[in-house]
Amino acid sequence: MEPKGIAKLSVIEGEDDRLWTVRQASAWLSLTEHALRSMLRRDQIPHEAIFRMGRRIRFRSNALRAWVRDRRSA
Repeated sequence: MEPKGIAKLSVIEGEDDRLWTVRQASAWLSLTEHALRSMLRRDQIPHEAIFRMGRRIRFRSNALRAWVRDRRSA
């Protein structure tokens, strides 16, 4: 299930990779925005999943999916 209003990442990163806002990523992960931001502060989200634009934070959807998949198989 894809959250609504997702911006596409550049072609260099891959056509199916998208950037999610904190709201979109937290909805996909079934977390509150506060919980996701707390995980960011504690470095619990892999750095390859995070894309910063100044103060704005975006998440690479493919990297988040891979991280969740790896955690489930561990």
